[in-house]
Amino acid sequence: MRWTDVSLQRIGSAGAIALLFVMLSTVVGCTEDQDKTSGELAISWVMSPNPPIVGANTMTITVTYQGNPITGASVEVATEMPAHGHGSSETPIIAEKGNGTYEATNVVLQMPGTWRIEVDATWKDKTGSAFHVYDIP
Repeated sequence: MRWTDVSLQRIGSAGAIALLFVMLSTVVGCTEDQDKTSGELAISWVMSPNPPIVGANTMTITVTYQGNPITGASVEVATEMPAHGHGSSETPIIAEKGNGTYEATNVVLQMPGTWRIEVDATWKDKTGSAFHVYDIP
């Protein structure tokens, strides 16, 4: 009998399922680059530093429509700590850089924990939204 057979016999099927859940939760919690998007505009970004830190961060945001970069979009960035029910006390400053690229500075995450960063964009009659969830140590 292998050690894994003995170990699984000791913890039982409920323990094995719980262990699998913990392992998957750990992996899912580390995948900060998974996009959650909606709308007609595609939105993506890169954080600097990456991963983000407690304090000021910068985002380089790309907005496209059907694969083409969009200039002249209205872009908003919101931060939220879901477990605490609040966002950042600072307002991100957004500047268009051209060719569908926007830079958000002053993206301040005041404390360690789970932060949800959402970007919304509007261009003509098109909209888009995307968010990432980051665990900040």
